[in-house]
Amino acid sequence: MNYMINIFSIPLIHLQLDEWEFKKKEIIKLFSSSNLKIDKLEKVKSDFFTKKKNYNNKIQKIFSNEIKSLEEVVNSENFIVSNSWIESAEKNMYHQIHNHGALGYSAVCFVDYDETHHSPTQFVSPFNNFFNGSILSYSPEQISEGSLLFFPSMIHHYTIPNESDIERTILSFNLSQ
Repeated sequence: MNYMINIFSIPLIHLQLDEWEFKKKEIIKLFSSSNLKIDKLEKVKSDFFTKKKNYNNKIQKIFSNEIKSLEEVVNSENFIVSNSWIESAEKNMYHQIHNHGALGYSAVCFVDYDETHHSPTQFVSPFNNFFNGSILSYSPEQISEGSLLFFPSMIHHYTIPNESDIERTILSFNLSQ
């Protein structure tokens, strides 16, 4: 008997948010009260290192249905937003390759995103091409404003430089148990 088994898989959960306009307004309230600074190392504007912000509880509430959906899909429960931040990319800005550590799942919500001018978060495989050793990457399809991606926190990812004059804004958060 001949057959193939995929011995490893990496989940990426793509949700299109219900009540997007309401959720976007709630996120923008957080964003407008944030203090975004240009991070020269990461090549984006972010409030990641701002000690004064803490809106994890608000993010938990805004995305409670989506977090519940994640828990059902991955057959786990009690995910808690452990860190959250806003990130914005003006023309020529990008986020270098990075990961969020081995702590559970991470999420990216596309807040101000124009699919005709912007590209989504790019993901890098933790293993290389079996034949030539080249790096494997994945670019999610059908990303639009209001898309939410959940992925394992330890997966390397990055953004392609924003070549447009239209600013790209995302909300990211980590989930732990």
